[in-house]
Amino acid sequence: MNKDEYKDYLKSPSWRVRSDRWKKEAMWCEQCRSTYNLQVHHLCYDRMPYNELRTDVQVLCEQCHTEKHEADMILKMNSWYRSERIAKNV
Repeated sequence: MNKDEYKDYLKSPSWRVRSDRWKKEAMWCEQCRSTYNLQVHHLCYDRMPYNELRTDVQVLCEQCHTEKHEADMILKMNSWYRSERIAKNV
């Protein structure tokens, strides 16, 4: 699934029903317990689209969701940096 397909999927009625149900079931952010502006974060993409399990996602408030993506980006950058150093034998 490419980025455009992923964006379309997140706009689909199927996704909206699932994500709304998961947010209602969780009731609060699974990281900080805030009840404000809940969002659903994918932990994995193995069963996308349309087959995600509750264990494939995490309900987070907007702030924790943003922080999660920022942390993931830092990890990816660190991983890339390490692999570049290994490739160059530094």
